[in-house]
Amino acid sequence: MIDRSASTVSRELRRNAVAGLPYRATSAHALAYELASRPKPAKLHTNTVLRTKVEEDLKKKYSPEQIAGRLRVEFADEPEMRVSPETIYQSLYVQSRGELYRDLAAYLRTGPTLRKPCRKPASGRTGSRG
Repeated sequence: MIDRSASTVSRELRRNAVAGLPYRATSAHALAYELASRPKPAKLHTNTVLRTKVEEDLKKKYSPEQIAGRLRVEFADEPEMRVSPETIYQSLYVQSRGELYRDLAAYLRTGPTLRKPCRKPASGRTGSRG
């Protein structure tokens, strides 16, 4: 007994089994690891129509939040044309990806021109208490 529902087991077999071969945990694990790997291609990098629309709206001085809301309404029946405000910000600020050009960040109405990664302080060592 593996204490898992039948649907969970069948989903695992369907998703991670190599076609035509019996299920093997090692190959299934490797496949699952590959499918979950990061970074995934960014939506604004793969969808040029969406990227063009976002660029146009940024040039009109719309905020990423407004752009995301407008896309949700304008393309209500096309989920591939939706994007979150955070995706827009990341595309603007992560230069190495290059989905949106850095000069488009100048069209943002407020905020810094650079984002700094959030660093968590080292855990465990807070110094001596006296």
